[in-house]
Amino acid sequence: MKTLRFLEELTGEVWTGISFHFETVPDSNPADGPMRLCEAISKSFTGTIILPGKLIRCPGACRALGLNSSDDDEFAHKISEKTGIPVGLASQVIIPIPRLDKPITAITLGRVGRPDVVISYPPPKAAMLLVRQWQEVNGADLDVSLSTFIAICGNVAVKAFKLQRPRLSLGCPESREYGRIADDRQVFGMPYHQAKQFVQERASNAHIRI
Repeated sequence: MKTLRFLEELTGEVWTGISFHFETVPDSNPADGPMRLCEAISKSFTGTIILPGKLIRCPGACRALGLNSSDDDEFAHKISEKTGIPVGLASQVIIPIPRLDKPITAITLGRVGRPDVVISYPPPKAAMLLVRQWQEVNGADLDVSLSTFIAICGNVAVKAFKLQRPRLSLGCPESREYGRIADDRQVFGMPYHQAKQFVQERASNAHIRI
């Protein structure tokens, strides 16, 4: 909680945590019904949600979370039919997007004590502060690759978890609609341990014990 509060003080924006469950489904605060992961993230800014894997309906999120057993060719055809992009190009776009090695049983989103990933929808200035904090802690630039496919679920939540690095996304048409991302906002996510590093670094500089 302290880490999320620090991020909120740094950016002036609300943050949420995401925990991936691979064994059992927690039995409290279940989602009301099927929803997309981006929709659940949006709702979790104001309350904790447990989203069982069986309730996740978005094909992109199912792929990213290891819930979709179909191959990428089938998914590329679906993207091609929806967007008009040639199947071959759709395949090239989605193949690099990571997926979890093991399917989740559920996800907890919200004010999680020790989440796997933390996410916010900051405006550009707040995103700049986050990148600046990253540079102060790591002494290096933050390399960013952008994709408007499987944007929040694959390219932020899962990619930050698997690569253990912060991720920045402009979203995708679906996540902007269902995740309620305003036109002047983007998506920023990072592993929890790196967010905690931010807190520790700031406390160290201020000679405060965490």
